[in-house]
Amino acid sequence: MQLISTALISLAAAGVALASCDEASRFGTFSITPTTVKSGDTITGNLNLSCAHSYAGIYPKYIDYYIEVPQNNNGHEAPILLAHHEPAADALTDTFTTQVPYATYFNAGYDVLAQLTYAVDGEQPDSTYYVTGGVFAGISITPTVSN
Repeated sequence: MQLISTALISLAAAGVALASCDEASRFGTFSITPTTVKSGDTITGNLNLSCAHSYAGIYPKYIDYYIEVPQNNNGHEAPILLAHHEPAADALTDTFTTQVPYATYFNAGYDVLAQLTYAVDGEQPDSTYYVTGGVFAGISITPTVSN
């Protein structure tokens, strides 16, 4: 009876963890600080992978962070790589700190993408392949004018 009680408590705890994660957090939850910057400013990104692990079973091999133009913007700017990480398999968080590159920005909102590359089991035994998915955080970049 003791074993059954312990098992039920464990299942209930796991259910609470899964219930607190929604589909939108399957790649984690991501934030950038500060959110209004200019070229040369320091930014920090924090990615919490708890829901990616517990809800979606995603354990990233690589995490790449990019500044991207949102779909409703001009769309003519290539993504800018901010950081590339190879986290430990069981890492629950990932953080980066970097300077906003001196690129051409228009006075507009941008997205910072945390792109996760992770393994998925293939159709054949012992086969895996890699896919990507990600989560965005908004950022506003003010252009820097130099003479």
